[in-house]
Amino acid sequence: MPPDRECFVHIGHTKTGSTSIQNAMGAHRQALARHGVCYPLSPGWGNHALLPAAMAPPGLRENGVHPAFWNGLPPEERIARFQEEFPAEMAALPPETRLVVLSSEQCIHMQPDVASVTRLRDFLMPHFRRVRIVVYLRRQDDHFASAYTQLLRDGVIKPPRLPEGGPRQLPHYDYAGLLWRWARAFGQDAIIPRLFERKLLVNGDAIDDFLALCGAEGSVPPEDANRSSNPSADARGQALMVAVG
Repeated sequence: MPPDRECFVHIGHTKTGSTSIQNAMGAHRQALARHGVCYPLSPGWGNHALLPAAMAPPGLRENGVHPAFWNGLPPEERIARFQEEFPAEMAALPPETRLVVLSSEQCIHMQPDVASVTRLRDFLMPHFRRVRIVVYLRRQDDHFASAYTQLLRDGVIKPPRLPEGGPRQLPHYDYAGLLWRWARAFGQDAIIPRLFERKLLVNGDAIDDFLALCGAEGSVPPEDANRSSNPSADARGQALMVAVG
């Protein structure tokens, strides 16, 4: 029988404060532990990208995560090590741990079908009484504008435009399909969708909103630098990056 503890899998979405949440959780593990929350190390320090990579279909694994996650090892060897380390880390948790939190926005892209989501479920379920899926959804046009900022920051100086293939070329904006895929594997009651709008977030902040879901309010100080990780830019900022580029 699995231990009497829950697991939250935060699957993103991208451009919804995921990097800030991950960096804050990674930097304040001890404070989280005082609330009975574990943010594991075996899947990664901040971004738990090894979890979706281990369950990804062939072809998505190597291109879906930064090469630094492999620690200089072949992907198959690094993933095999993670699949041994994670159960050991769960078995060593103190009895007062009530919640384990996993977070990787790569889950959106690397679990593109029910089969890959089901593999992730089957990997986690032996360790928990219940697994729930947390996803933040941002209005698609706002997300597109923020994603354009990320391209400019990465040095891709191109005008923003929709793909020629139409909506089918943007499957990550099919939020109904995304929720359906995870609900098929984990059950509809396990899905916790949140709207990424400042007025709807606790204190207008993604980190505080996520901590409230976890019952770990106050674990991250208000002045913590991680609250502004990977910020977006407005139209003037984007124009400046284009000019510099």
